[in-house]
Amino acid sequence: MYELINNKSINNNTNKYINILIIVLLFASFFGAYLKISVISLSNMYSIIIGLIVIRRMLKKRYKCNKYYIFFFFALIFYSFISLLWSNNINEGIKIIASLLTGFTTMAFIASFNVKEIGIFIQGLKLFVIIVLLMSFYEILTGSYIFFNNNLFINRITEYGFHYPGVAFTNPNDLAQFLIFGSTFIVLLKFEEKKLISSFLILFATIIICANAESKLSILTILIVLGVYYLVSLATFIKTALRRIIFSTSIIFLSLIVLYNFGYLDFNLLKIDSSQAYYTERSYLYSNLIRTGIDNLFIGAGLGTSYSVSFTTPHNMILFIFADFGLFWVVSFIILLIFAFLSLFKFKKMTIKGIYYNIITLSILILFPIFSSISSVNEQRKAIWIFLGFVFALINISKNHWRKQND
Repeated sequence: MYELINNKSINNNTNKYINILIIVLLFASFFGAYLKISVISLSNMYSIIIGLIVIRRMLKKRYKCNKYYIFFFFALIFYSFISLLWSNNINEGIKIIASLLTGFTTMAFIASFNVKEIGIFIQGLKLFVIIVLLMSFYEILTGSYIFFNNNLFINRITEYGFHYPGVAFTNPNDLAQFLIFGSTFIVLLKFEEKKLISSFLILFATIIICANAESKLSILTILIVLGVYYLVSLATFIKTALRRIIFSTSIIFLSLIVLYNFGYLDFNLLKIDSSQAYYTERSYLYSNLIRTGIDNLFIGAGLGTSYSVSFTTPHNMILFIFADFGLFWVVSFIILLIFAFLSLFKFKKMTIKGIYYNIITLSILILFPIFSSISSVNEQRKAIWIFLGFVFALINISKNHWRKQND
């Protein structure tokens, strides 16, 4: 049993300028891509600033208990540069490099957060999620967009007769992917805070938006996350299990009933069409990626190759790593995710200011293979990197606190 982190045990000092950077992190990362000073977007300028902070925090050894996670991605980025030497799609690879660097920088910045900074980040996450949900409903109902400019979607109508939501994401799938982490995390956080009405309203709004984004896989993922949260909570808290059982069971049941009655859900969530002898449109993409990985088993086919062999984009971060970088890197990545999950599970009884953040986060992390296949280019999307950074920050905080208690 681990001693809990409460207000009295927190002695982290934070700089007010760092606090501002944390609060605006999500806004700068997503909305900033549409705001430019000359030819440089605000999000790129923000990445440069936090990159300098990351270097400073490395020198100050802020990455004590998650340094191996950070080192792995640093080495992966370095290898991606080297792989351009034998890549057959160098031009595409060079374009991906910039996104990988900004994504890694964002992840490393979040991974360095202390307890107070995690609290500030979550406040920013709450605000951002609410704004995203409100903007999404505005776009669904009116078809008017402030930042979203994807011509493949702005002039189309969903199967439910509404407009596609996009907010400041590249496409509706990217929006749905972010909501799997951002919105679901807030739903469970509200439940931990015993704010059941707001928890249900945010969940219901999220599923409506994901349905209009025509990402039924994201809806299924969110419902599974709630189920995993229920199972972990049940196994961890025997005395309070009844409250968690009632919440998890009722919230899933009510959501399914309401969505089914409104036509937002059917029993064919993945639109499987067995009559044509295929299961999803991605099967062809994935088979090409797997074949490319096998043909270039040890060193990978080189950064950018996965984009050419899929004839679109990889749609799967794990297969992207396998095809472009080879067996060693994909196995190492999977092992890293397993160790991250086990670390969160080990400290599942640890709270920060009374909230079981580790349980909420590992409930999402266990579905990373699905979460990281929602978007078309996961490795270039900040949602994945932000979530991983948050995971590593919690591991760092939990292990640091545990070590202090046992010294």
